[in-house]
Amino acid sequence: MDDYRLHLQAGEPGEEGAWFWRLDDAAGLQIAASWAASLADALDAVKRVSADLGLDGTT
Repeated sequence: MDDYRLHLQAGEPGEEGAWFWRLDDAAGLQIAASWAASLADALDAVKRVSADLGLDGTT
């Protein structure tokens, strides 16, 4: 299995949301990123992206 890194950054609530998340591969290349209104929303988005990419171990 390849290595992946998840970056979470808390920010100030505003137009783009309070949390920024980014998923990178082992080489540091960005796979996906977005803003979310809450930490729970950010983690849910990461779960969806992981499942869509087959990284969740169910495929």
